[in-house]
Amino acid sequence: MDIRLLVAGLAIPAIATACLAQEAMLLVPDSSNDTIAAFDPTDGSLIDPVFIDLVPLDAGTPKGIAQVGDEIWVSDQIRDRVDRFTLDGDFIGTIGGMVPGGGLDNVRGVNVIGDEVWVFNAGTNNDAPGNAIVRIDPDTATIVGNIPLADSPWFALPYSGEVLVTIDNQLDRFDEAGNFIGPFFADGQLNFLQQTSETSAGTVLVGAFSSPSGVWEIGADGGLLDIIAGTADSGARAAWELGDGNIMWTNGAGVNISDPTSGATFNVLDGSGQFIMMLGEIEPCYADFDGDGQLSIFDFLAFQNAFDAGDLMADCDEDGSLTLFDFLCFQNAFDAGCE
Repeated sequence: MDIRLLVAGLAIPAIATACLAQEAMLLVPDSSNDTIAAFDPTDGSLIDPVFIDLVPLDAGTPKGIAQVGDEIWVSDQIRDRVDRFTLDGDFIGTIGGMVPGGGLDNVRGVNVIGDEVWVFNAGTNNDAPGNAIVRIDPDTATIVGNIPLADSPWFALPYSGEVLVTIDNQLDRFDEAGNFIGPFFADGQLNFLQQTSETSAGTVLVGAFSSPSGVWEIGADGGLLDIIAGTADSGARAAWELGDGNIMWTNGAGVNISDPTSGATFNVLDGSGQFIMMLGEIEPCYADFDGDGQLSIFDFLAFQNAFDAGDLMADCDEDGSLTLFDFLCFQNAFDAGCE
C-alpha cells in the first residue's frame, strides 16, 4: 500500500499554527531598572519584567548572566561582583565585591566553560588581575585563578570544540584550558564587541557596540557576513536567534526584536538591555518535524520524506520499525499541538 495515499486521506489543517517552546526562558538583565526580565525563547514575548528584582541588592550595572548548574549567576559591572540565585530567582550569595581581596573589578560577561565559570574582568581594584579571564570553581563558588589578556575581555562562547572570546575589537579562539589558539576573524573589522551567540545555522551573532554598530553575523569560517537588518547604528550589546527565526537583541533602549529578512524592528522592553541567556532547555516538539516553529502540511511532508528514507526519526510509536502506525501516531501528535 502506498503510504502517500494514506497521507492524502488524513485531515491535515490548512492553516499553520504556532509551535511554542516549553520549559525554557530567555533572561536579560535590565540595568536601568535593576531587574532580570524573562522572555519566551520562541517569539521573544515578555513573560515577566521582574523575574528577579536586584534593587534590594543595591545593584550597580547588572551585565552578564549564565545558568551554572541549578543556579543563575549575574555579574555586576560596577559593583565588582557576581550574584548567585536559585533557578526560581531567590538570592543565594555573592562572589567578589568592592572589598580588599574581592578579586573582581569592572566585570562584564559570565559563562560556563568546561567545568569552570569564566568571568571577564578589566580592572585592578579589589586585588583583581586587570584584563583577564577570572576562573571560578562552580562547586565552591571561589576564584581559582585567572588567564591574563592584553586587552579587556567581554564574553566567551563555546563553539565547535573551542571557545570564542570577545576582546575589545577581536574575536579570538581559545581552548577550555584558556590557551590561545588564534584569531577567529580579522581584527579591526568591528569595534567594541560584547556578547556572542550561535545560530541554528552554525554562524555567530555578535553585538558591536561602536561603529559600525549593530548585530553582525560571522560565518563558521570566521568570515564577516552581514549586519542583521534593523540593527544598524544601534549600539548593540547582545543578540539571540529566536525559535521563529527573528533576532532578539539588546542595547541602551532595552530589548528589541528584528526580522532579519524585512528589517522590521520593535521594542519588547524599555530600559537598558544587557546580555542574554537561556534558562533551561527547549523541549523539542515532535509534531514540528521540519523544525520551523510552525505546525503545517510541511511537517507531514518532512515526516513522509524521513519515512521513505528509512530514517528512524519517523518511528513515532518507537516500536523499532516504520509502519502505518507511525503515521497514525504522527497525526495524533500533530492534532495535540506543541503548547
